[in-house]
Amino acid sequence: MSNSAIKQLECVLQKQTESYNPGRLMEDLMNLANQVNSELIADTEPVPIGEVAARSLERIMNPSQLNNNFYSGFPEFDTLTGGFRKGELVIIGARPGTGKTKLLVHLCRFMAERGTPSAYFNFDLTADQLACRFLSNISKISEHTIRKMLFLDSDKIALNEAGEKLSKLPIFMDDSASQNIFSIREKCKKLVMDHKVQVVFVDY
Repeated sequence: MSNSAIKQLECVLQKQTESYNPGRLMEDLMNLANQVNSELIADTEPVPIGEVAARSLERIMNPSQLNNNFYSGFPEFDTLTGGFRKGELVIIGARPGTGKTKLLVHLCRFMAERGTPSAYFNFDLTADQLACRFLSNISKISEHTIRKMLFLDSDKIALNEAGEKLSKLPIFMDDSASQNIFSIREKCKKLVMDHKVQVVFVDY
């Protein structure tokens, strides 16, 4: 955010401190958001295709770049796609109850096991509920069994081992249901700086 936008935000907050007006506050914040968005757009410059092509060729021709990809753990998918690449936005859409969270938990766990620090933002489950999903994924014990606590002795051993394994993985979970794209962005910046996070999952 530019200095002018920060000063404008301070002015908006000062006005509200002096005389609280919800309608005016929303209008001022929307105007500020539009200003910041305009500044972001203005900061971008068209790039000659030759420069882009040169960068792309350098990446394509350098086999070591393949080591920068993130793999899913599904061999056929990884063979077809070459895995996920840095900077990509991947959206997985499906009907409710079809296993989207289960898939993301698997991907997050698989990447973290291979040394890729990951962040997982979830809007529907608490951190404890999400941890149970991870424990189920690692131990191969169904979520139903875990929720109902219908454990065999072997299950308890497997869950303890899964818990120990999970505690060592570089995964950072956030279950704040009220956050928005701006708060997620700021948290991601901090996670990248503090923990070198490379992959972000948003389960919404």
